Amino acid sequence: GFENDQEFELIGLMVGIAIYNSIILDLKMPMVIYKKLRGRTVTLDDLCSLQPSVGNSLRKLLEYDGEDFEEVFYGLKFEITTTAYDCPVTTELHPGGSEESVTNTNKQEYVNLYVRYILEEAIKTQFDAFAR
Repeated sequence: GFENDQEFELIGLMVGIAIYNSIILDLKMPMVIYKKLRGRTVTLDDLCSLQPSVGNSLRKLLEYDGEDFEEVFYGLKFEITTTAYDCPVTTELHPGGSEESVTNTNKQEYVNLYVRYILEEAIKTQFDAFAR
């Protein structure tokens, strides 16, 4: 695996040199990487292209409009749990997020923060090194 951002920077440098010299590389990079390199905002569609099950779950959350929203999505807070070295790590999507329930009213904000975390904040160090 990649141990530090220098390895991401090295890969970015090699890709940049290849592009500069018109060398075609058979790299299978997700479109969201190109989008981020161009400075464009990432969206739920981008997350769906990388993680279809997560993206589709967030879409279903947005589409659900029942009065029983908080019962159906009971316990859903403004936080995300990921795995690092086989251990679960929970991160608040904004300060106080672990205390704030997702409701029918704030579900769009939750999805926006979730997408931003996955496609920007969680990979910021590695992506910035690659982009350099």
